[in-house]
Amino acid sequence: MTFTYTQGIPSATDNPSDDQPNMTINNDSNYAIWQVDHHGFAPDPTGGQHIQQTYPGFANPSAPSASEAASVAYPAAGVDINTVAQYYFQNTAAIFPLSAIRAFGVFTPLEFPGNATIINSWNINAHVVQTDTATTYVWTIALKSGATSNDHAAVFVVAPSQTGSSAPIFQWTLVSNVLTITLFTNATFNQNVSFLVLEI
Repeated sequence: MTFTYTQGIPSATDNPSDDQPNMTINNDSNYAIWQVDHHGFAPDPTGGQHIQQTYPGFANPSAPSASEAASVAYPAAGVDINTVAQYYFQNTAAIFPLSAIRAFGVFTPLEFPGNATIINSWNINAHVVQTDTATTYVWTIALKSGATSNDHAAVFVVAPSQTGSSAPIFQWTLVSNVLTITLFTNATFNQNVSFLVLEI
């Protein structure tokens, strides 16, 4: 979108009526531009506050001054796919990827194979498919479309802390947005399993 605006008016040497048409356009443009990503003028009681933030492309900000408690947040190219925007936060210490979390979830394993309900999640389809053998639990989790760009994501799988021979050892694969978690165990496993998928 574009907004027409004439600078330098009203001019001290002009008849105000000469500048009036452009002044009206300027006023209307001021009104319109405030509506972009913001709550507008009265009667809206939240006028001036943000609705959202929209970025038309990548940014390349200067590093914040080390002498100030300054920071900047901005979109830039992803590491894995550099044509897709990711969101970053930069302060005087380093740059941190804010959009690295692609998916996560917590679920309770079943006593028998079936569809385990996810307790808490993001970018996960409705349930976890559990298939078992005598010594193995296998959970298959379909991520939502676009959750990961390819199969290069980092995945962390954890359960409540245990030590020694009872500590669970998880293996995982991520192929075409489908996460498969495998647990080899000789005992019934009934603890919540948590997983986190990261990618930038």
